Amino acid sequence: MALRDKLLDVLDRAARIEQELIQALTPGERTQVGVVDHWSVKDLVSHATAWQQHMIQGLEGEQGWFS
Repeated sequence: MALRDKLLDVLDRAARIEQELIQALTPGERTQVGVVDHWSVKDLVSHATAWQQHMIQGLEGEQGWFS
């Protein structure tokens, strides 16, 4: 398996685990400010998701990382 495919697989598995953890939280826990500085879990997930999408685009060749 190519490195690119391994990295995409890791990101996919991490996303599934992340979803399980998020689903285990109550709505109040998801929006409670102060988890990290002034960020809530919802804020952190949104921020991390944007960066994960950026990585996936790069790994899938949209940004030329592996071409």
